[in-house]
Amino acid sequence: MTKTVIFLGDGMADETITDLGNRTPLQVANTPAMDSIAHDGCSGTLLTLPEGFPTSSDVANMSVLGCVLEEEFCGRGPLEAAGRNITLAPDDVAFRLNLTTAVDGVLTDFSGGHLEQGIANELIDLLNDHLGSETARFLAGVSYRNLLVLSGPDYSDQVKTEKPDDNQGEHIADHLPEADSPEGETTALFLNKLIEEAPSLLEAHPSNQRLAESGKAMANSVWPWSGGRAGALRSLNE
Repeated sequence: MTKTVIFLGDGMADETITDLGNRTPLQVANTPAMDSIAHDGCSGTLLTLPEGFPTSSDVANMSVLGCVLEEEFCGRGPLEAAGRNITLAPDDVAFRLNLTTAVDGVLTDFSGGHLEQGIANELIDLLNDHLGSETARFLAGVSYRNLLVLSGPDYSDQVKTEKPDDNQGEHIADHLPEADSPEGETTALFLNKLIEEAPSLLEAHPSNQRLAESGKAMANSVWPWSGGRAGALRSLNE
């Protein structure tokens, strides 16, 4: 089987810096390997964030992979489920779930201090034990990046959510999930209840208490976002 390796320089262009003569770091960098690839390969331009879609890395990555966004875009939740070999049923709605840090209702760290994996696993287990059910599952991912899967006909992907990293320093109450249609109201209510109830559980956990005692940020809140159903994703060869 042929293997394909894709290097994606997300954000590599950077911004100009005065000390570099108003050039970007990439303009100043010595890049013989990339220069060789450009010289000996094929080069072109690609619109990675077309109109009508969120300006986010899931859209950009799918564009780079050649996906037909109108048919395949499904939100970050299902993409992350696919990346972890988690099979979603037709009536499952998957959300990315960040473990985050909040102080006095303000989002202070969208990554929860870049949690150690062991602590993240413990906190996800805690959420499952107290807030999970047959229709709501919390699945551990990598560090603060986790997954919430809601199952059954009561749940919908018709919910508007915002990216946590776009709202650091903002009051969480100003950026809560909202139903995009009547079908999404039950899901929006569940997500908002989760955002309200999770902090007291997380903050009391021994691992978070140890983080606080050592002067580190606690992962004491959650931010569910970018939900969707499994789309018609094709393989890279296709």
